Amino acid sequence: MARKSTAELKAEGADLGILIANARKRPLNFALLIAKEGVVLEAHLTKGADVMRRQAKANGGGPRGIQGLMNVVGKRIE
Repeated sequence: MARKSTAELKAEGADLGILIANARKRPLNFALLIAKEGVVLEAHLTKGADVMRRQAKANGGGPRGIQGLMNVVGKRIE
């Protein structure tokens, strides 16, 4: 896999910021899978954690990871 450009990294950072801001408002179902070159995080308010795991796997995640309910309190993700 090729290295990501600066613009791609900025776009991913913006998406992650939006996701964390939404998790501050209410808990989200999520899946975090370990990929070959990092991690893949998928989260949604109404879709189940098992659906998020399948989406993360389709986006390049490996077989190892975690799924559940994500809540952000201050600077901590629980």
